[in-house]
Amino acid sequence: MEQLYLEPSVHPKPPALADFGLAPQLYQCSTDPTPSALLESEAPRVNAWIERMLDPENEGEFESWDALESTLLPLLREEVGGVFLPWSDANARALARSEPEFTVEIEGQPFTQSTQKYHAKSLAALRARYAALPDKSELDPILKQAGCLSWLS
Repeated sequence: MEQLYLEPSVHPKPPALADFGLAPQLYQCSTDPTPSALLESEAPRVNAWIERMLDPENEGEFESWDALESTLLPLLREEVGGVFLPWSDANARALARSEPEFTVEIEGQPFTQSTQKYHAKSLAALRARYAALPDKSELDPILKQAGCLSWLS
């Protein structure tokens, strides 16, 4: 398997939009003592990736989906399609109805939380960016397989 941006190699890869999306969140974790200690002991390569993302370089070609699918698809299916998008959709619908909180089933369990304007805005932005794509022929099968397509359409 080819190396991802997470793992430096002789042939470096440029960071992708996903790297830029995750880096700020994980950087925040790296500055907090508790998650930082966990990263140091359990995920030293993630720590190294965080450091590289502070000054990323655009070298090489992007990884193909074939090279990424085995590791990225489970993350997309379980976290994005299984948790984040259903939660975001329920939040947005509740906010549109001016409800102060909402309940959504996540991993077979009810989850109740206050509505959040920012997350409704971010879901709308995701849907708008998806809708604006001129050619979805390569993306749609991936999104469908990951359980994300129905939430974006």
